[in-house]
Amino acid sequence: MLGIEPMYLQAGGFILAALILGIVFRVRRMYAFEFILVFAVVCGAAFFFTTQVPLLSKIRLDQALKGGTQLTLQAVSTDQAPVTRDRLEDSISVIRERVDKLGVSEAQIYGVPTKNRIEVSLSNVTRAEAMDIVRIAYLTFQDAEKNLIVTGSDLIKAQEALEQDGVTAYIHLELTAEAKKRFAEATTRIYGGQSASRQIYIYLDKDLVSAPTVQAANIEDPIIQGYQSLGEAHRLATILNIGALPLQLNVVQANETSASLGADSLRRSQVAALIGIAAVAAFMLLFYRGAGVIANFALIVYAILVVGALVSLKATLTLPGVAGLVIGVGMAVDANVLIFERIKDHLRMGRTLRAALDSGFTSAMRTIVDANVTTLVAVVVLFYLGTGPVKGFAVTLGTSIVISMLTAVVFSQYVLRLVINSGLIRKASVLFGEKEANLSGPR
Repeated sequence: MLGIEPMYLQAGGFILAALILGIVFRVRRMYAFEFILVFAVVCGAAFFFTTQVPLLSKIRLDQALKGGTQLTLQAVSTDQAPVTRDRLEDSISVIRERVDKLGVSEAQIYGVPTKNRIEVSLSNVTRAEAMDIVRIAYLTFQDAEKNLIVTGSDLIKAQEALEQDGVTAYIHLELTAEAKKRFAEATTRIYGGQSASRQIYIYLDKDLVSAPTVQAANIEDPIIQGYQSLGEAHRLATILNIGALPLQLNVVQANETSASLGADSLRRSQVAALIGIAAVAAFMLLFYRGAGVIANFALIVYAILVVGALVSLKATLTLPGVAGLVIGVGMAVDANVLIFERIKDHLRMGRTLRAALDSGFTSAMRTIVDANVTTLVAVVVLFYLGTGPVKGFAVTLGTSIVISMLTAVVFSQYVLRLVINSGLIRKASVLFGEKEANLSGPR
């Protein structure tokens, strides 16, 4: 009725019920039940976001992971079109319009004005298709004597269509009234034998794309034949409709990543990330026992929040970005290590478990904040001065740092207090591997 999927309504109802129960348990100091509720909510969220609405599948992948082509274009001055900042921006706009009209998703197009360059990254696009997208697209029709008949500026509309065989395709060109007249006169002259050849030569930039033979006189609208598929013809028709680039752009670098290679890179990155996370989790369990279990529990919350944030921000995950996520896991655990070591120090000083927990979090906070803030400064610099994958690394690392502080400091402390207040664990040796001081002794 509200246009909301039942699945999301159920999830919303589950969250509302959990909040109400949580408030009731907190008011009545039923800490054990509150802990069980928190555990159930986190496990339920992990199940929901891995099976019902898989968050990982919603993250956008960059060209290196998904497959595609990355081009570096160098603008070159000519007598007709010297390189200027405005022409460079216009060229970027034309390329972006071509990409949008062709339905290429997740494209990254940006200029480097200091070097008169344009960087183009296109997912799921082959090198040949990418080269078509960035070509100048200056269209000319000539006779055998190299006389111009019509040019791209005479074009009103280019429309692709299938040949009678249903496989190959052609492009029909609709011309202006004046150009139609010129083309009709040219076809009449060529058909009548007043040219060295009965062919019309069609050039795109300096490349001969077709040389059809004139089959009749007084033809008004030309066609370009010889395309192996309707998609190929559509790509060129779209480029012709949008128009030529304002600048001459030479391709100085072209890197193509196949979809299979991108999938293999992603698989290897996932395996490396899982190994790293498993090693971190094992370390926490070995050195911090019960507190290590809570820290690993917080990592589940961290993973859900980080992936959810990347999806919400519509961030594109790069290979360096995967590294940023793994580093974020390490930093999240690093904050827990600092806190737990401070707590153990205060336990050795003779404080009770509750007092050591309070003072341990307080004394570790300054170090944690200083370390994370300095890293965030570096992240901001990378984001504003970096390009492409460097920006992707900055986004994922920055997101990881902010969320790791929330999970390591806020969530871990909250769960630890619940465990202690509920009486589920009463001994410091079980929770931190450090015996609580004898309360009758000196403090």
